[in-house]
Amino acid sequence: TQSTWGQFAVAKMEVLSSEQVLERLHTRAQRQKLLGYAMYSSIVGGIFHDPALMLVPIDDHMVHRGHAVFDTATVKKGKVYQLDQHLDRFVMSATHARIPLLYDKAQMKSIILQTIVAGGRRDGLMVKYWLSVGGGGFSIVPEGTSAFYVVVFDYPSRGGNIAGIQEHTVSVPLKTPFLARIKTVNYLMNALTAMESREKGGVYGVQVDPEGYVAEGSTCNVAFVDEDGILRTPPFDAILAGITVKRILFLAQSLVERGVLKGIVVERIKAVEGKQATEMLILGGAFISPVISWDGIQIGNGRPGPVFAALHQLLEEDQINGEGQIDLLPDSNETST
Repeated sequence: TQSTWGQFAVAKMEVLSSEQVLERLHTRAQRQKLLGYAMYSSIVGGIFHDPALMLVPIDDHMVHRGHAVFDTATVKKGKVYQLDQHLDRFVMSATHARIPLLYDKAQMKSIILQTIVAGGRRDGLMVKYWLSVGGGGFSIVPEGTSAFYVVVFDYPSRGGNIAGIQEHTVSVPLKTPFLARIKTVNYLMNALTAMESREKGGVYGVQVDPEGYVAEGSTCNVAFVDEDGILRTPPFDAILAGITVKRILFLAQSLVERGVLKGIVVERIKAVEGKQATEMLILGGAFISPVISWDGIQIGNGRPGPVFAALHQLLEEDQINGEGQIDLLPDSNETST
């Protein structure tokens, strides 16, 4: 049966029962192999395991206005990496986005850890959490109560590897400094950056400002080792202050002491300088990848360098034995630090 709406003929849509909607959601989850192991939603006030129900209400301002912030952490061999640091940035983002905290930091940390434990796995995971200004209408101004969500899923595969990746400068405009420093759910520019780079054979993409200075990647920071052995990365005044790059700057101090590096500098870097570096690094999400080619120009000798190798080892060890990591107890919802 066809019905006419203006000039266009469309098939008559079914009006579904609640049971039919739930059945189709489960079919979708199975077809797309959704692999969320556990989700917490303040909307329902608890943790659940059914991927088909890992949804956000359409009236949530995160959906129709993009008024929400998020952050992440990785789980490796029973350790949650840098969660306190991520939560500090999460709270800062929420403050700048004028989103009232539904819970304090300690409560959010407890919910996140309990959700990880409820997922039943202890390795190769990412936990992502959001704070939305909430639902309650479709106006531009929020009318409801903030909402907090947590999802635990397999750590997504990365384009980078120890063999090195190619990268490309993209034409996507930079965010304004105010938006760049807040980790909001509005990742349109980030997504376009990665898409353009991949169309050219890259992975994450590199943004360069109108004056020719390196900014950041789609979901990562960028660093270089220059010919003098100095590790250099751009300042965070107009880009996101990555938790991973900040940790790398700390860990790299030991390489200065060992003579692997001559120094560490946070300063503006011209793209032309970066392309003359002996090493180029992509950092984010608790990983580090060597870039061996940028815009078709070989970086260094075209192979991962000694600074990458040393930092990669330090980062791997830090995720297991570093100070402040959180152990997940195997048979309890309780946690210890």
